Amino acid sequence: MTVYARLIGSAVAELIDVPDGGASVSDLYHPDIVAALVPVPTGVTVEQGYLWDGEAFAAPPAPAAPVPESVTKLQLVRALRQTEHKAAFDAALNVAPADTQEDWSLAVEIRRDDPLVASFASELDVSSADVDDLFRLAATL
Repeated sequence: MTVYARLIGSAVAELIDVPDGGASVSDLYHPDIVAALVPVPTGVTVEQGYLWDGEAFAAPPAPAAPVPESVTKLQLVRALRQTEHKAAFDAALNVAPADTQEDWSLAVEIRRDDPLVASFASELDVSSADVDDLFRLAATL
C-alpha cells in the first residue's frame, strides 16, 4: 500500500491509500488531483494539517497562546525588563503627561486594550504583535 498526501498549498488536506499492484494513482485520479499528491515515505507519520516544505512533512506549529486581557503591573514590568524594553519604557513614561504618570503609578492591573498600552507601543515603535507577545510573556511571570 502506498500512502499519498493530497496537498492544498503546503498543507495536507487528506491522506489517500493506493493498493500496490493495482491501478496507478494517475489511472485512479484526475490529473489535477495527481499533481497535488506527494507520496508519504514508509514509516513517516503524517496527519491532516501537516505541512510539506518540498522535502519533508512536519507537524503544524502549535497555535499561539491567547493574549491575556490583563496582567499585573509587576508582571508587565518584569516582561519589559526581560525583553530589554524597560529602559525605553521608563524614558517614555518620564516625559509622559502627569495624568499618564499617575495612572501608571496607581495601576495594579494593566489591560491589553488600554489606549495607554497602544500609545506606549507607538512611542517605543513596538508592533501590536510584539505587545501581544509581551502580554503573553508577562502572564507567565
